[in-house]
Amino acid sequence: MSARAAIALSTLLLPLASAPRKTDVDPVFRPIVDGLRQKTRIAVRLPAKLPDLGQGSDRVYAVLAHAEHGSYSVVLAFTPDCNGASFCRIGSLTGAAASSKRSTGKRIRLARGVTGYYTEGVCGANCPDSVISWREGPNEYTAGIKGGSETDVAALANAVLAQ
Repeated sequence: MSARAAIALSTLLLPLASAPRKTDVDPVFRPIVDGLRQKTRIAVRLPAKLPDLGQGSDRVYAVLAHAEHGSYSVVLAFTPDCNGASFCRIGSLTGAAASSKRSTGKRIRLARGVTGYYTEGVCGANCPDSVISWREGPNEYTAGIKGGSETDVAALANAVLAQ
């Protein structure tokens, strides 16, 4: 095998090797890990322990909103069939091949020395996610909580980075 072919093969296999196993993620994510692994080629980032998202004693569900070759989106919700609607949504986790666009938002320091960018979701008729985005290698990830504070969203992002 040529050096070029070996590099190409390792590029394809690396995301698969780094994909979380069912036992490496919070139980909330276990039902969707296999689907993510099968549908996307980027490294999947899910926390081993989900921090408090403000849900109190309500159960949290992870709903696979989409997964394709170069991206995925997971909705954190109060119902197992939430399609991202405001009434059932708590937050989200996404991953995608990074674009060449520069990150925007308030620059913050995350776990492992990673630089993130916080954008506040301003609530009006609806309440969008407050989001922190960061880059790891060729990928960009986001963690968001509906109307979340910087501290709460950072806790979710750091839980993802701890994995």
